[in-house]
Amino acid sequence: MKVSDNEQQALDDLFDSTNGGFHCGTVFFSREYDHFVEIQAQYCTLRGTIPESIGQLSELEVLDLNYNKLSGSLPSSLGKLLKLKTLNVNYNSFTGSLPDSFINLKNLYELDVSYNLLMKGTLPSFLEQLTNLHSLAIRGNSFYGSIPNFLSQISILDLKENQMTGIIPSTLCNYYHDNNKFLCYPECLTKTY
Repeated sequence: MKVSDNEQQALDDLFDSTNGGFHCGTVFFSREYDHFVEIQAQYCTLRGTIPESIGQLSELEVLDLNYNKLSGSLPSSLGKLLKLKTLNVNYNSFTGSLPDSFINLKNLYELDVSYNLLMKGTLPSFLEQLTNLHSLAIRGNSFYGSIPNFLSQISILDLKENQMTGIIPSTLCNYYHDNNKFLCYPECLTKTY
């Protein structure tokens, strides 16, 4: 196994910044490409932050750190992970907002930031540029404002428990929008069958 010094340092930084909590996680290495391709550390009681050096893991396709006690902001260097397909950081204590650098994540297929202390503000417009995004879960945060029409391009959408307001676009009739305050529901959501 031959890994670049930058990648090894990034993995070491992640280990150190989470208080060495990767005792229960898994890191997958591609022998074909000599790179780390997947980090899964769910339910590991990780504490600390995700370091900026995470962006050095250039071949990473999956970062799954859900159900931990991570905090701080999501580092903008995550936007350097151009091959990233899955980013799951739900059930942590991240603060702030989604970094603008996420616009670079053109291969992102699944994004779950549910149940964090972050995401105050409106939904970032760059989400519209992530045309491969199939699943978006933002449940249990503090997003507010209206729901943009472009979200209808996403197959699995979870907006529950935010502070969304306004009119639900009729293009989103197949989704459930519980615990938000809408002025008007489209006819498709008010019909009884």
